[in-house]
Amino acid sequence: MLTPKQMSNTRIMAAVPSAAMAIALLALAPTAGAIVINDGAGSSKAQSLGADFDRVVDLQVNGFSACTGSLISSQHVLTAEHCTAGTNTADLGIDVHTDNDGSEEFNRSVSAKAEMNPTNDLLDGTDIAVLTLDGAVSGLSQLALANSIQQGSTVTAVGFGNNGIETTGSQFTADGKRWAAENTMDAFGAAETGAASKPGSANILNTDFDDGTSANNKLGSDTPLANEGSTARGDSGGPLINDGLVTGVLSGGSTDPAQPDFAGDVSWWTGIFAQPQKDFILDNTNGQATFKSVNVPAPSSLALLGVGLFGIARGVASRGRTAASV
Repeated sequence: MLTPKQMSNTRIMAAVPSAAMAIALLALAPTAGAIVINDGAGSSKAQSLGADFDRVVDLQVNGFSACTGSLISSQHVLTAEHCTAGTNTADLGIDVHTDNDGSEEFNRSVSAKAEMNPTNDLLDGTDIAVLTLDGAVSGLSQLALANSIQQGSTVTAVGFGNNGIETTGSQFTADGKRWAAENTMDAFGAAETGAASKPGSANILNTDFDDGTSANNKLGSDTPLANEGSTARGDSGGPLINDGLVTGVLSGGSTDPAQPDFAGDVSWWTGIFAQPQKDFILDNTNGQATFKSVNVPAPSSLALLGVGLFGIARGVASRGRTAASV
């Protein structure tokens, strides 16, 4: 089952009158979610990893924490399109948490939004949006974006909202803190589940939550990292970071994050380094976003996935698809 890792209130806001909206949002607020980390690392490690990423912000919809975003210039936030679809800019804002103590230090309203593809298909490779803030955020440097990523690279997922550990999953324990966990970027192209490729998907970075067992290994090696973890509702729009650079934006995942024994989940990230995505971001930040190259070990047996390989990756993914869908 495809699980957008965000609150569902962005769909409800277009469907309910404003008088009922606040009640609906209150009821839904606890369903936001964030990072789920392995039991051995635990919550304290997830919080300490997240503390370093003060440029990762909490995206608010009508005053409620709904998704995550990245400050990619002093006045622009990168997030997922499905987080903002159907909203007015007046409904949107960000909270900035500089010290990760659970309370924001300041916030900004949104003056404009740009969405890459109004069809809002989660996994077609265009699930990105750029928000323009009503005022610059001073005192924080922007997150730069990557021109490429190596398959097999160690990456970091960062998000706000509910959180949990592997054996319990995300159990509605929002603490207002950034949590982070590490993973391996196992595959690029189609969104993978371990059993099948999602039909029509493209430009997707895949990470899976390994626990050392073959049963829960969906992609790549079954050996987990020390700080292995995955994502859940509320992380949508948050960054996948490699070598300090944003490589993707979280679009969804394969598993209900509230279930216990969460290992085996696959997270799906929309890549931002293909040329159409890169052009969209640069155009809507007035060129203020910065793209850089990752530090590539040499020699390396890992496959480098970059701007020029988007079309090739799409072709390979298409040939590898099965008719099955989950």
